[in-house]
Amino acid sequence: MGKASRRLRQGSATATRTEPAPVSAAMVGVLAAVMPILSVLPYGPFHVLPAVTRIPLAAILSLSMLSGIPRLARFNGRRAALALEAAGLAVILGTWFLLKLVGLHPSGTDDNIYFYLANRVAEGAVPYRDFFFSHPPVHLLVPAAVFKIAGYSIGAAKLIPVLAQTIAGLFMYLTLRPVSRPMALVALFAHFSTYQILMGSTDMNGENIMTMFLWAAAWAGFRRFPVVAGVLAGLAIGTGMYALAGVLAVGIAILVADRKAAVRYLIGFIGIFALMLLIFGISGGKSFFDGVFLYHTRKAVSAEGRQSLFSSPNPFRMAVILISNLAAFLKGPTFLKTLYYHGAMFLLLLPATWMAAREAIRGFRTDAFKPHFIALSSVAATALFLLQWAAVNEVYDFYLVPMLSFMCPAVGYAVDQAVSRMKRASDASSLAFPLAVLAAAWLAVPWSAHLNAALWPEESKLKGQKVAYEWRDPAILKGPAGLTKALFFADSRERGAITPYYRHYIWNKSLAFDSVDEIADFVRQNTTPEQTLTGASTLAPLVALHAGRRISADEADTNGKRFSSGMLSDAGFIDQVCADKVAFVVSASGSYFPFDKMTSAEPFKSRFQPARTFNEKKLKHFKDFPITLFKTRENIECGRM
Repeated sequence: MGKASRRLRQGSATATRTEPAPVSAAMVGVLAAVMPILSVLPYGPFHVLPAVTRIPLAAILSLSMLSGIPRLARFNGRRAALALEAAGLAVILGTWFLLKLVGLHPSGTDDNIYFYLANRVAEGAVPYRDFFFSHPPVHLLVPAAVFKIAGYSIGAAKLIPVLAQTIAGLFMYLTLRPVSRPMALVALFAHFSTYQILMGSTDMNGENIMTMFLWAAAWAGFRRFPVVAGVLAGLAIGTGMYALAGVLAVGIAILVADRKAAVRYLIGFIGIFALMLLIFGISGGKSFFDGVFLYHTRKAVSAEGRQSLFSSPNPFRMAVILISNLAAFLKGPTFLKTLYYHGAMFLLLLPATWMAAREAIRGFRTDAFKPHFIALSSVAATALFLLQWAAVNEVYDFYLVPMLSFMCPAVGYAVDQAVSRMKRASDASSLAFPLAVLAAAWLAVPWSAHLNAALWPEESKLKGQKVAYEWRDPAILKGPAGLTKALFFADSRERGAITPYYRHYIWNKSLAFDSVDEIADFVRQNTTPEQTLTGASTLAPLVALHAGRRISADEADTNGKRFSSGMLSDAGFIDQVCADKVAFVVSASGSYFPFDKMTSAEPFKSRFQPARTFNEKKLKHFKDFPITLFKTRENIECGRM
């Protein structure tokens, strides 16, 4: 009886110790009032967000916090929560869609290569067998399916990456929502308000389709459909090999939650990936393996302080190179620019990791349906992506899109945990974690100022100088784009000042290949249907599409790396295009075919002569951009150097 009595008293004492302190209505009310003030504070933690977005979201946040006060409990019901959630979704998705109207026009970007090749697949061509392609096939199969149904148009083509990134965000939201609605909402907001995601989802370079499949795989995995998750992960890596880190992250999360499910995930992944290797390995033969694998190992290392991971077969040496490359990447301009635009996200990983690890240790187990588990999985995914960037020979800004997307759940977790503690605030100790989260977000402001001065020293030297920009209408949906202009566009900025990310996005993606139809008309009028054209890889494929002509030998990817890597020689290229009735070469600076080279270097000057120069005025900031068509000289033997 004595032991039972002691146990009863101990249990009662434990219950007393763990019982939460009563909520302080005054403290919660003050905190709720502070949120809108922070949203309008100059150089506050949220100042880089659009006012039309941050102010409504701050109001929704304040109402959510007030619902934690016992006297207002009647406003904390399911209907109220759904109403606040719906309002938040409306603000977030409305901002996203208005911003994404920018860039729905012809541009001078790499996605023109993929538009052309996807259209050729829709017409019946087979990747690798009929043309060179440097990525796995799903990158082309998705847009090819769209073009097969709807036909090619610049509007449809430019909408593909936008819709893919939208679907990615919605799958992320659906993955997180059963775990925590506030966490899901904040993560979705982070996803759709991220500079590089806004930038990357304007051009169909593959990372948007890849991220869509990765988040669909995560959703299927957390819904206990591991085979489906594996198939979707296989489609992600079938879009781009740098989906590998995301595939591993999803697989590890499933493994920790359920080992049997992880086996089924692996079966689904291997099944679809082996099927793609079999189909395109047989149809494309050596060209498939050369384009998807060999080409990338032959690219020169493009960043200072890095070495090729494949320079040594010794695994210990490779490990040393990987660590050295990671250090170089973290100090390099690509990552520092990422920190400039996304510093708050990286800083929020710190409190998110601390709190999630604390919750995991406290529970002595990992539960796939707990917020802390998803947050830790998000942090692990970020680490895997960073290691991946250290392993590849070159990293472009848009490569980071899937990594930034996978960071969003950790950001959502940090904010959700902070807000939930403010809603239940009883004394000053309740504010320790919320203050840590606020400090992390706010520290991004001076950090960005420091990075701005370090990355672009000319900004400090010319501080205060005005830089002017002009608005350019998209090719489609011009009416709604007028609202985008009114709410988000500014016609100038001041050098040295921290400019909101969405303004940089609008200015950069307003650049347009405005003369494409004029050039295409000239090509069409001066060629027969069987004649072809070649030239600058970011321009010629779009001219060919708009002119109704083919690219010579379907060599759309004439990037200089094709030649410097040894995958294509000048002699081989000339033979291919001449054998396919080449009529014009599109020449432009920055391509493999600049004007000086076309007029002074063999084998080009003896085979091609200038036909007409078009003065493109909207493709570059602050300067005209000449594009010259060179025509094949008459009465010469074009091929066989």
